[in-house]
Amino acid sequence: MKKDSLFLRVLFVFFLSIFISFSARAGKINIMNGKEHHAPDRSYDVLNYTLKLSFDPPNKKLFGKEFITLTPFKSGLDSVVLDAGEMEINTVKLSPGKILRFRKEPEHLIVYLNKPYSSSDTVKIAIDYVVEKPKKGLFFILPGEGSSPEYFEIYSQGEMEDNHYWFPCWDYPNDRATSEIFITTKIPNIAISNGKLVEVIKNQKDSTRTFHWKMSIPHVSYLISIIVGNYVKVEDHYKNISVQYYVHPDQKLYARPTFGRTPEIIQFFSEKIGYDYPYSKYAQSVVDNPMFGGMENITATTLTSGALRDRRSLIDGTSESLTSHELSHQWWGDLLTCRDWTSAWLNEGFATYFASLWTEKSEGKDAFDYEMKRAARIYMSEDSLNYRRPLVWYKYNNPMDMFDRHAYQKGAWILHMLRYVLGDELFWKGIHNYIMTNQKKLVETPDLKKAFEEGTGKNLYWFFNEWVYSGGYPKFLVEKTWCDSLHAVALHVSQTQIHDTLTTVFRMPIKIQSWFGNHQQTYSVEISTADTTFYLKCKRNPDAVLFDPGNHILKKIYFKRNKDELLAQLAHATAGIDRLDALDALKDSYLKDKEVQHAVASRLTSDSFWVVRRNAARFLGNVKEDWAKEILLKALHDPKSHVREAAVLALGNTKDSTLVSAIQNVFQTDSSYAVLGACIQAITGIDSIKALPLLKKALTMKSYNETIRRAAVRAIGSLNSPDGVDLILSYGSSKYPVRLRTTVIRSLMKIGKDNPRAVDFLIKCLSDSSNWIRRQATFVLSRIGGPEAIGPLEKAFKKETNERVKKSMKMALKHLKRKKEIAGEKNK
Repeated sequence: MKKDSLFLRVLFVFFLSIFISFSARAGKINIMNGKEHHAPDRSYDVLNYTLKLSFDPPNKKLFGKEFITLTPFKSGLDSVVLDAGEMEINTVKLSPGKILRFRKEPEHLIVYLNKPYSSSDTVKIAIDYVVEKPKKGLFFILPGEGSSPEYFEIYSQGEMEDNHYWFPCWDYPNDRATSEIFITTKIPNIAISNGKLVEVIKNQKDSTRTFHWKMSIPHVSYLISIIVGNYVKVEDHYKNISVQYYVHPDQKLYARPTFGRTPEIIQFFSEKIGYDYPYSKYAQSVVDNPMFGGMENITATTLTSGALRDRRSLIDGTSESLTSHELSHQWWGDLLTCRDWTSAWLNEGFATYFASLWTEKSEGKDAFDYEMKRAARIYMSEDSLNYRRPLVWYKYNNPMDMFDRHAYQKGAWILHMLRYVLGDELFWKGIHNYIMTNQKKLVETPDLKKAFEEGTGKNLYWFFNEWVYSGGYPKFLVEKTWCDSLHAVALHVSQTQIHDTLTTVFRMPIKIQSWFGNHQQTYSVEISTADTTFYLKCKRNPDAVLFDPGNHILKKIYFKRNKDELLAQLAHATAGIDRLDALDALKDSYLKDKEVQHAVASRLTSDSFWVVRRNAARFLGNVKEDWAKEILLKALHDPKSHVREAAVLALGNTKDSTLVSAIQNVFQTDSSYAVLGACIQAITGIDSIKALPLLKKALTMKSYNETIRRAAVRAIGSLNSPDGVDLILSYGSSKYPVRLRTTVIRSLMKIGKDNPRAVDFLIKCLSDSSNWIRRQATFVLSRIGGPEAIGPLEKAFKKETNERVKKSMKMALKHLKRKKEIAGEKNK
């Protein structure tokens, strides 16, 4: 499951960041004192689920016949307790034939067997049931309810424990079973599910078809999925395995540009893991309003339709981070599944890291390092603004709490540091041993530690103790002194993080690099105490010293370097991530220094890593001298669209009206949607009056993911004029895609304060069918709304079923009520 114009590089993170930033402003949240959770005891083992399903879409109703095959763990089993949400149970029988008594409770179905059964028996129960307007787990998107007026979709979302709202089951990930599903739907709709499509049966009497799917490898119940709608299939192959992309007919042209590298990614993962893709097919299906950006249902991933790209949009990036994340789950989460939610990082940390490994393969080491740097920043914001926890933690409020930045981003970093500590050869031996030992099983963190130790010969108790079972990360204070008498650099390293029962003093191997012009020397040391001094022998005082070159350790570092040292690092560091670090430090301390400005300009024209060139363009946007503008104008021809985008915005930042014509020319000629969006923003920043015709024109222009319209909406929002509300509000209606609508909502935070139309619009959005819209509207309403918003928000909170939206609403209510209290105190 996955959590910037690199939109789907981290779609999940984009929406999670809304929640995190909201949490930080509304007050820290604490998941650390919840009820203790462990995997529940089982009295039986489910062997198979067989479902026969049909639908009444206008009434959002499912008709189900289910057969559950199970065996008791011990003799004397006389009743079976199943998870089952709001549903009408018609009959329960012992298959074949014998009627059984049952009792329906709010979240469970208790079936009383006809006699006690022993551990050698196999029991088959048949359940006839109806679900109407399920509050979780199964979603009906009728025409006019999604972003397209024509789309009809029914789809499921089982993780974490939501599948029992549409079929009775053991709804916890400590049981694995096979599954078989028969789905009957009206022609021309099709049904997509897990495993192999056994047959399609045409039912002439009622113009329906029944799709028979069978998944023969046991899996946890939350991975069972269905999708029904008017889809077409685009097909590729990996070896003899069918690789399928299901999209609506009007999306067919986008399928292969978006998903076309899937066979290559399957091959990459198969080879790196040393375990070939284990199933008979892999399908990716898009739906209009998913709960998450993607969901790794076994052999049948569900993805947001926002992942689709046209060929022109590929100039600005791909959706491969999302697709590779979900694909890697077919090993990490599906073939091996965490036994309980406390080990969710074994699913999500692995998928996050393997998606980054695909970035390393497809875009290079610099892009991989930058992605890991962003992941570190994302995790650290949660750690500092909200809470700190060990990766394995049993006291939480809701399973969703475990699907946080600790599980995703820190989990990925733990694997990255294991790779660094062990080296590539041993790391991949450990990975291979982990999957071979635990394939088709349920796993906990000790299983990973044991597999790595057995596969590599290393004792990793210290690593897991400090990174997995403790919380936080090291904060290094590094101080450099040249000792002429010793011909050595003295590097004093202190760990300044708070040392307590949660956060330890970290032991880690560290590399240190010294640079002498174009030549470098590398030293290997180990940190194991809170305060250490290393003496590094050198012939002379080096031009620059790098602590952890290439950024292999999750950390914060405070290392004061002078201008010359930073310039040497910018010019000579091998890793793009280190040149980027020098550039950022120079921007913080030497923005107005002429020598630094020209050195940065040199990076803009020559650096091999596009992020360094992009950040160099941003730097020069603050210089505002003719020579810098000339270099930025040349950067408008950079081969990377994000560098051109940054150059346009930097030119806009100069507020030089003579540049408008050049930027207008770029708007007319550049092929990148991102660059066109930047042109709109830049021209608006230079001359808002002259930009108005362009903004109105841009609001009428169609583009991938509404990139141009969203840029126009953001630009209107930046004008801070209440008149802008009238210009953008109509683009927040449900006939437009969610990405555009959320941009409208965010812009209202700047221009909608004290505007009744804006507040009313946000209140209406609280009942929108889109989870994303409700969350965004909640956040913005808490910022610009007053006491009038409290009642509608309380009403929406009571009806809300999505746990993430409920959290946002709870914090919004807290914030609004506090604002009301403060206003009352001022009026006394």
